[in-house]
Amino acid sequence: AYLRVEQGKDIQNPYGASSVWRWDAMKVIVQASDEYGCSAQELLGVSGKVGDFPDVLVLARRSAVYRLREELALPFHDIAELMNLTPEVVVHHYFRETSRIMLGEGHDDAKMPKERR
Repeated sequence: AYLRVEQGKDIQNPYGASSVWRWDAMKVIVQASDEYGCSAQELLGVSGKVGDFPDVLVLARRSAVYRLREELALPFHDIAELMNLTPEVVVHHYFRETSRIMLGEGHDDAKMPKERR
């Protein structure tokens, strides 16, 4: 569960933290969009069919999902709701990004723009 200290008390329920976690989540999303050169609106866009999105957007979404799960310990369902994705897609993004990290930074180089390799 999302854990945060607010007014000297540990808050474990994200909804009991007066929605502060949503600001932290949006910060992660904006950072991921900046890192990959796309807009936060694109990351939060409605999911389309497979292949409808540029590879950079897919990588940015994977990064955002991974960071929301690892840094903020948000449940997959909350990440899906926040990013307008299905929970299945969120789980897929999370495990693909975990695999990329474990296999090394260059694992998805074929999908990265040349200037980012």
